[in-house]
Amino acid sequence: MNPAFLALLGGAVFSGLTPMVVRWVEIDPAAAGFWRVALMLPMLWLWGARDARTAAAPLSARNRWLLLIGGAAYGADIAVWFWSIELTTAANAQLFAYCYPLWVALAGTLFLNQRLARMGWAAIGLGLVGAAFVIAGSGAGPALQDGGKLLGDGFAILAGLLYTVTMLAQGHVRSRVGTRRVLLWTTIAASAVLLPAGFISGRAVLPSSLTQWGVMGLLGLMTFAAQALVVYALGRLPVNLAGVAGSLSVAVAATSGWILLGETLENGQIIGVAIVLAAVPMAERAVRRRKETPKRTVSFLPVAEARERAAKG
Repeated sequence: MNPAFLALLGGAVFSGLTPMVVRWVEIDPAAAGFWRVALMLPMLWLWGARDARTAAAPLSARNRWLLLIGGAAYGADIAVWFWSIELTTAANAQLFAYCYPLWVALAGTLFLNQRLARMGWAAIGLGLVGAAFVIAGSGAGPALQDGGKLLGDGFAILAGLLYTVTMLAQGHVRSRVGTRRVLLWTTIAASAVLLPAGFISGRAVLPSSLTQWGVMGLLGLMTFAAQALVVYALGRLPVNLAGVAGSLSVAVAATSGWILLGETLENGQIIGVAIVLAAVPMAERAVRRRKETPKRTVSFLPVAEARERAAKG
């Protein structure tokens, strides 16, 4: 299997395990979002200190701004999603926010000229259907309602769109610079957005004990692992297929709750997990076919022209 695709799956697993740790958090959710992102900065500093002797290509101002915009969107995504959970059901918040693989696929096709074969679209569609089954099969399934809950649904949709911006920015820049610098600038911008967001509710923003600081540290470590693996994969995979990881993280969250916390997994959720797992090899096959396609196109060139292009590198 493609190493980059394996990294993407690893990132999805860490992302899916994160909600288990979030349950132990006792401070304001938006503040918890700040700490989970801000605590990545020391890890990135250690990573940079280790690679200080490695020469790196300069980061252009345009790419830096793209990463700052993507990071700000990531911070806003976390804050808006937490607010959506406050206003609507948790099932609705999950369902609408995790539609982002579709937005990523559409945006990658329309704006990044990343054509997606039918196999890729089928994998994305299957993953979304499976994720919907997992979420709808929970204790309180999704339901459209008016008033504040409808506003919460809108916030959840906005959260998915914001994360789409993050993935597009990271995917575009990652093809030019290394994983660490993409993460560094994204994390700085996300922390700057989340810091004031944590004070809006008026709840506690600082962990009250060493245990809670430990929870925040674990949450930061898991977020770091998830983001590092996904960003690494974005440099080697089409961004419109990378969104499949979102559906897998939903399945991982439900399965880990069943295995580790003894939560009941309803029949609909089991079906959803199976559907998501069926989408994963389809996505990997689409990636493999995409890599093979350019090799076949060379054979249509005249021999002399093909040799001339090969000589130019």
